[in-house]
Amino acid sequence: MSQIKSQILSRIEKHTESKSIQLDFDFLLALQKEQAPELRQDLVEICVIESFVKLYEDKTLDYLLYEYMDSKLTHSIERTAA
Repeated sequence: MSQIKSQILSRIEKHTESKSIQLDFDFLLALQKEQAPELRQDLVEICVIESFVKLYEDKTLDYLLYEYMDSKLTHSIERTAA
């Protein structure tokens, strides 16, 4: 797991009373995928994280999400260029 994703999960954990943030996050991903099966996995992740940003109005989490999306885009561009 990337460092940014770990920071995101840690930040989400501050808002929840989770005993296992990774299990809860995976569950939320599965629920989101059920609601929008046409979305790619990376977009499902972003939707779940963005819901926490909006729910808790967490600007730090919003910035971490932006960094996470940027790193995903950069990785995708590098892979495409190779």
